[in-house]
Amino acid sequence: MLIVDMTMTNDLGSGRGMDLNQLQTFVTIYRHRSITAAAQALNLSQPAVSHALNRLRRRFADPLFVRSGSGVRPTTVATALFDAIAQPLQQIARELAGAVDFTPATSTQRFRIALTDLGETTLLPAIVRLFAIEAPGARLDVLPLDTERIGAALAEGAVDAAVASTHVRGAGRHETLFTDRYGCLAPASLAAPGGRIEEEAFRSMPWAAVAANTGHTMMARAAEAAGMAIAPRVTVRSFSALPTLVADQGFLAAVPSDAFAHTPPPAGTQVLDPPYPAPTADVMLLSARPQTLGPAQRWFLDIVRRATRPVPPE
Repeated sequence: MLIVDMTMTNDLGSGRGMDLNQLQTFVTIYRHRSITAAAQALNLSQPAVSHALNRLRRRFADPLFVRSGSGVRPTTVATALFDAIAQPLQQIARELAGAVDFTPATSTQRFRIALTDLGETTLLPAIVRLFAIEAPGARLDVLPLDTERIGAALAEGAVDAAVASTHVRGAGRHETLFTDRYGCLAPASLAAPGGRIEEEAFRSMPWAAVAANTGHTMMARAAEAAGMAIAPRVTVRSFSALPTLVADQGFLAAVPSDAFAHTPPPAGTQVLDPPYPAPTADVMLLSARPQTLGPAQRWFLDIVRRATRPVPPE
């Protein structure tokens, strides 16, 4: 959370000074539809968030949020306020965080990127290498990718970038980095003429899958369209759990073939084409709306673009 000791004059409400931290709290509640989730996102106590909300309620003479199920629902006044302040507030936050005078070579700024564990294995080394060369004093945090939450984190400025294989609600920009195709991680002992798994094996062998919130659902959708729906017996949180299930327990698993091609297949496994045309997916760089980004964030996004650019064939 950005903490600032200043006020903003605005013709909203009474026109008196407006606390930017209160507005940031309001925007976070609006996006999460939950006071508890907003407090977690802002790293504040729930009473502190409730206190800030109560001050805004008095200022605008409106409840702003009313209880709805397990969360809260914005009032008409809250929606109008959000539309008026959300984008300008994010731009102010970027600039106050020191982005205006950003110089990579001397920066000590902290950047945050969300990746799947497969992204950490295949993409992160090149990102870190270029990041360290251009900004040796800067810091990089790598967060787990959750497609159900990353949109809000990008919009709030809590995360600078994410790499995903699916469109994410709330992300301001989706930019294709490269296209990947999907295949089957299978036991090395499985016979597969021509590198393609036979339909009988595809249908009869047990399946393991990564959770849908990683964004890797292309293979399941393509299999269903081909009349060979996949019903996972085991669902795991990360790709790193799949090789053992495949090699030791005889499972099949859907994986991005090109990503796995960066390293030799894990021991006891092989990557095969499915018994129907292999589906493809755009691997995308996710960020906030371009107009809200400061120079530091634009530089970091360019680092990710250059580090993940496909190497042209020789």
